[in-house]
Amino acid sequence: MKTTARNNSIDLELFSKLKEDVAHIFKKDNIEKVARESGFVQRTSKLTGQLFMTVFVFGMSIYKTPTLEQLIGLINTCIPDFEITRQGFHDRINDNAVVFFEYMLSLAIKITIPSTINIEVLKQFKRVIVMDSTSFQLPEELAVLFPGSGGSASDAGMKIQFGYDLKSSQFFYIMQEGKAQDNSDEMDLPSHIQPEDLFIADLGYFNILNAYKIDQKNAYSLNRLKLNVNLYVMDDNKKLINFDLLKFTDSVVDGIFEIEVYLKHKELLVKQRLVIERAPEQVYEQRLRRINENDKKKGKTTSEKTKKMQAFNLHLSNAPESMLSKEYFRKLYGIRWQIELIFKNC
Repeated sequence: MKTTARNNSIDLELFSKLKEDVAHIFKKDNIEKVARESGFVQRTSKLTGQLFMTVFVFGMSIYKTPTLEQLIGLINTCIPDFEITRQGFHDRINDNAVVFFEYMLSLAIKITIPSTINIEVLKQFKRVIVMDSTSFQLPEELAVLFPGSGGSASDAGMKIQFGYDLKSSQFFYIMQEGKAQDNSDEMDLPSHIQPEDLFIADLGYFNILNAYKIDQKNAYSLNRLKLNVNLYVMDDNKKLINFDLLKFTDSVVDGIFEIEVYLKHKELLVKQRLVIERAPEQVYEQRLRRINENDKKKGKTTSEKTKKMQAFNLHLSNAPESMLSKEYFRKLYGIRWQIELIFKNC
C-alpha cells in the first residue's frame, strides 16, 4: 500500500515525532536490547524494535485496528526504500513480538513506590505481586466463548486478571469469561505464586483455601480482613477458640495492634498476623457515607458491626515480623490502588 505524497509528508512528520518520543521515553539502546533478548530481532535489519513498536503505536492511534497493508504503508512512509512483503511482515508478528511488546508495556506502566515505604522492605521478597481485575463487554456474538454477567449488560464479556511485580515491573495476566469471580477455583491463583513471593490483592480475591495454599508454598500474602470470616486464637490450653474482634476493638484508641489469629477451612488451619489500626476520623466518615448511599440505592441495611468496623484498618498476613513489620501493612497494601489507574489509562 502506498499513500499519497501529501499524506506521506504529514504522516512522516507525525511518525518521526512519535519515533523520537518513543526513543526518549524508553531509550533507544534499551528498546533494541529488549528486542534482541525477546528474540524479535535476531540479525541486523532495518525493521528494528523501535521502528516496529512505533509503527504499531502510530497505526493504532490513527486506524484503531490497522491492517497489514496500513502498517506496511507506515513503514514505507518512514523508510521509502524498505521492502517487505505482506507475508514477511505477518511472519514478524509472532510469539517473540508478543514477548517484546509485553516487556515494553511493563516499562511503560511502571508503578511508583511511595517514599513512605523503605525499599529494603521489598528486598525481603522474591517478587511483590499486586493484583486486580478489569472487565469489559464484548459483541454478543462472542457469548459462546466469553459469557458475560447478563442483565442490562451484553451477554458477552471478558475479565482480565492482572498481576504486577513491584520489583521487576514485569506482569502476568489471565483472561476469563466476564462472569468469572476473582477468587474462582478455575483461576487457580496459587499456581501463579512462587516461593518467597508476597501477594497483595483486594477483598475480591480473599479465600481461606488460597491463603493456605500460598502459605504451603512458602510464599506470603497481604490482605484486608473480610468481616464475615471467622477468626480463631489459641487459648492457654492450645485449643482454638473464637476471637471476638468487635469486643477487642472497644479498647483500641490509637496505635497499631497485632494479634496472632488462625483461619480455618474444614480441617485446614493457616496462621496469620492480624494488624488493627484505627482509621482517621474523616476516612471513617467517608466509609459510612459510602455504605449509607449503597444501602439506600439497593434497599438494604448494613449491620451495625460492619459499620463499626469501618473505623479500623484491618489487615492479615502470614509474613513474619522479620520480613514485614506491622507498620508497613497498610502502606504496602495501599500501592494496590495504582493498578486501577493503569486500567483507566488503558
